[in-house]
Amino acid sequence: MILVTGATGLVGTYLLAELKKHSKEPIRALYRSEGKLEKSKIVFNNYTGLKDGEAFDEIQWVKADITDILSLEKAFEGITEVYHVAGCVSFQSKDFELLKKVNIEGTANMVNLSLDFKVGKFCYVSSIATLNKAPKEATFSEDSHWDPELTNSIYAISKYGGEMEVWRAMEEGLNAVIVNPGVILGSGYWKTGSGRLFSGMKKGSPFYFQGGTGYIDVRDVVKTMRLLMEQACYKERYVLVAENWSFKKCIEHISSSLGNKPPVKKISNQTLRFVSVVESFLSAISNYKPKFSKELLLGLFEEDIYDNSKIKTALGFSFIPVENSIKTHASNFIESTK
Repeated sequence: MILVTGATGLVGTYLLAELKKHSKEPIRALYRSEGKLEKSKIVFNNYTGLKDGEAFDEIQWVKADITDILSLEKAFEGITEVYHVAGCVSFQSKDFELLKKVNIEGTANMVNLSLDFKVGKFCYVSSIATLNKAPKEATFSEDSHWDPELTNSIYAISKYGGEMEVWRAMEEGLNAVIVNPGVILGSGYWKTGSGRLFSGMKKGSPFYFQGGTGYIDVRDVVKTMRLLMEQACYKERYVLVAENWSFKKCIEHISSSLGNKPPVKKISNQTLRFVSVVESFLSAISNYKPKFSKELLLGLFEEDIYDNSKIKTALGFSFIPVENSIKTHASNFIESTK
């Protein structure tokens, strides 16, 4: 039996569909609230190509939290392989303890129980945020090792801590693989994560800012995860990025796909820093949630380039072009607003 954590999020929901399409193994999925479970069902049925309703109902759903050992122990009974997708994403310094609890302690719980229950294989979803390239390196790759001397975001620190738990478990005998996806483009979760790229651009925007990063379609993320597990690519990690785009190019394509005018006004780094200071002050005196925290700005000023040759060589993989991915998910967003 397959166990999937984070099953009610974007990657988890698409992963369930990928496994239902290509695996005969029964699936057990973890959820934390009925509201998130219902949201996952809607996304599963509307966007993953499995619309009969029966596929989702065939999944064995278990209410559990990766930070709660007792609930996890029951979930691990009969499990032979694990996809650990669950995690906390935040760039707000006030959330550091929560990030450590979920991303480090929660991952430690998952690998420890996998060892205890003699799970055959394990896949951990990390992030490109944990990659640090050397000063003379032009691109990020699997060899871009963590540098504690650099200014890393609290999210990156917590995900790196999670990776260390997985590597430790590998040394203790766990067959595991780590994936480091870039910005994941998908449909259905329009108010969180990269979904806000579409919902936030609904009415268009004349502004853009410099910098860039790597992007990948959620369908490619879950497909590579399944293939890596099937082909026993253990004790390795893989950068999952289809293409490297500037933020300006991404905003232009999303604007165009939503029928809006492209951005023409560049926001300077100084302006973003000023906005960050103002938002930090507002959050300190109210319930305001900053959009541009100091932590988030760390990843906005550079145009980072990621090397995807390792995963392409390992699987002979061809990615969905980012332009096509944006068009697909923008179309789904437009349809969802009708």
